[in-house]
Amino acid sequence: TYTLDANDTWIPSQSQPFASIIDCAYDPNDKLVEPAGLLDPHYTLAGVPLYYTVRFQNTGTDTAFNVPITDVLDPLLAASSFELLGASHPVETSRGEADRTLRFHFPHILLPDSTTNEPLSHGFVHFKMQPLADLPDGSRIENEANIFFDFNPPILTNTTWNTLLSSITIAVAPTVVAPRCFGEQTGSSALGTAGIPPLTYAWSDTTLQGASLSDLPAGDYVVTITDGL
Repeated sequence: TYTLDANDTWIPSQSQPFASIIDCAYDPNDKLVEPAGLLDPHYTLAGVPLYYTVRFQNTGTDTAFNVPITDVLDPLLAASSFELLGASHPVETSRGEADRTLRFHFPHILLPDSTTNEPLSHGFVHFKMQPLADLPDGSRIENEANIFFDFNPPILTNTTWNTLLSSITIAVAPTVVAPRCFGEQTGSSALGTAGIPPLTYAWSDTTLQGASLSDLPAGDYVVTITDGL
């Protein structure tokens, strides 16, 4: 449920924490997914829920009264797992059983255009989906959305994708420099790593922290790297 405050802003009575990287998209109407995945294939651990966000902005020349959004679910997503997590304004949701289409409707949203009130010209909807179980490695899940402003043609967002793997290893490429002379503390170590962030490093010497070390004496150093999963 929502309430209208003194500034004519809709305030949800319940909230869902949400954070994302701010991208400078060419089009302010876009689609995000978390986890975004690793490297160009967007490698993602199988079985992990996918959190989608559709962001929209009225960049027209007048107030938008209604904003419908349609999202055709990828066949590799379990349609029944849909869970609405949050929205910027009161929203009505429905899911088509036959066409696997999620429909979000922001009725009477009264979204001002960006030239009149830029901060209030934005909106979003945030939801969770679960991939199907037992998908083979390399399965690719794509998602995009159509955003409508009143009776204007739809705006098609970018396409997100995740390539599923049953396991993801942490890749480590160390660069080690030995001390110049015996007894000196001039050694160093830098760990080039790749994995699900955030990565944490637990060294055998608990006074050491992080992926890059300097001023080290000769000796044995053991580190345990843990990823964000």
